Amino acid sequence: MTLKTIISFITLSVVIELCSAQCGCTQKGIKISNFNVGDMVLSSQDVLRINGFKAAQGVHWPNKLLRYTFDPSYPDKNKNAIREFLKIYEKELGNCLRFLEEKSDVYATVVLGGGCSANVGYNKNYPLSITLPDPCVNRRNVKHEFTHLLGFMHEHTRPDRDQFLKIEFGNVHSGLCNNFYLCEGCKLTTTYDFDSIMQYPSEAFSCNGKDTILKKNGGKIPFNMEVTKLDAKKVRDYYGC
Repeated sequence: MTLKTIISFITLSVVIELCSAQCGCTQKGIKISNFNVGDMVLSSQDVLRINGFKAAQGVHWPNKLLRYTFDPSYPDKNKNAIREFLKIYEKELGNCLRFLEEKSDVYATVVLGGGCSANVGYNKNYPLSITLPDPCVNRRNVKHEFTHLLGFMHEHTRPDRDQFLKIEFGNVHSGLCNNFYLCEGCKLTTTYDFDSIMQYPSEAFSCNGKDTILKKNGGKIPFNMEVTKLDAKKVRDYYGC
């Protein structure tokens, strides 16, 4: 699978016609009311946290155990790859928690769909899902979506984002502005990580092929494929490992 194919899916499989795309977002006041933002399926608690309600922190997976299963229609050809990526991810997290495939008492189901996506965090009140069609079954996307399911949002939405990044709002597709919210209620335990597996590349959500996300010094951000030490630290801190 080529990097180009992976990028096309991590940008939510939205095919943007550059010649007709509308550009531009307001730099302030991007508030979230929609439960579907980019590749994330949010809960009402997530929306509160994004909009500044600091008490609305996510719920941890019980006993540091993320229990998942595969939908009956999910193709067998992809299952072993996902299992292997999750085993590697457990080691990268210092065995802080486990990804356990189960047949019953499961709260998260791997399903097919039109793009890569996942719920954010644990919720016992309704079924959770991770959408992983064929192009999403690679080490980057599997770990990225399961990190959402562990309770994490994107790096570029941290409340301190603007200290480290310059968002070129004029180059953002007008229909995708909500991907650039600031999670005002999110708690931080690490410095900003440009190499995070949760960081989008510089051209993400562009309406015209120009960069949307740059470092303060103008440097570009690549498409990151690996879990970093800071990624692992965030998860360990969140789960008290």
